[in-house]
Amino acid sequence: MLRDKKPVSANFPFYPLSANSLFHDLPLHTLQSFDLIKKPRRLGNGEIVYSQGRLACCIYILIRGEALQILNPELAGVAVSRRVDQNEICGLSETVSAIPYQMTVAATSPCLFEVIRKDDLRRFLQDESAVSFRLLKLLAANLQKSYQMLSSSTS
Repeated sequence: MLRDKKPVSANFPFYPLSANSLFHDLPLHTLQSFDLIKKPRRLGNGEIVYSQGRLACCIYILIRGEALQILNPELAGVAVSRRVDQNEICGLSETVSAIPYQMTVAATSPCLFEVIRKDDLRRFLQDESAVSFRLLKLLAANLQKSYQMLSSSTS
């Protein structure tokens, strides 16, 4: 699928959410609870982590390797893409909102992801209000950045 496409680097309002920003300085019991719901997933070069349009079932945190997020990968010839950062959380808003993934994520080298299933994540967020509140603040900050970018592009 990726071999036939010419990825175009994207400059759109997208602000990745890092696992480090979500989990730093949390109590040990919270981090231990989170560790219990993570499962490792290894992928080879070119393997799809998840596909745009598929109902979200998990979040994925890139631990090692390289991956791309791809917007509209089914368009002929060109796919808009961006590199996934180390420790970036992919699929979070879709998984929490129970909507389809908005992008495809594909490994561009051998990768290790930590995977958290939707039901485990929801239970964790319900049990750990400090993480839920921090997540809300981080998502609100990202939304504010998007508003500012759109505002500056129209003036």
